[in-house]
Amino acid sequence: MTTLLFSLLSAVVASGLASLCYILLYGDTVLVIQRPFFFRIGVGALCAAVLGASAVVVGWVPTHLLHAIFAVSIAAAVRTVHNGLHPDTEAWFYSLFRT
Repeated sequence: MTTLLFSLLSAVVASGLASLCYILLYGDTVLVIQRPFFFRIGVGALCAAVLGASAVVVGWVPTHLLHAIFAVSIAAAVRTVHNGLHPDTEAWFYSLFRT
């Protein structure tokens, strides 16, 4: 039970940090999923979710590893935005969502 609580706590902390970084980078609180920030966060969250689910199945949850994956995904998202990938210049990213 405590491992599940630690996993939930790490997810809540990571989502809070991601929301704070998003607000600081884009200057608004309206969450837009088609931004590269959320794409990078989503990849990190997917890796952490797969790792967390497999760890719960075997009875061992490496919380430090989950925290590291979330931290690296947030850092990658922040670095991507600060290195010139801005909402105005990310045509390649928006082309992924065109139908």
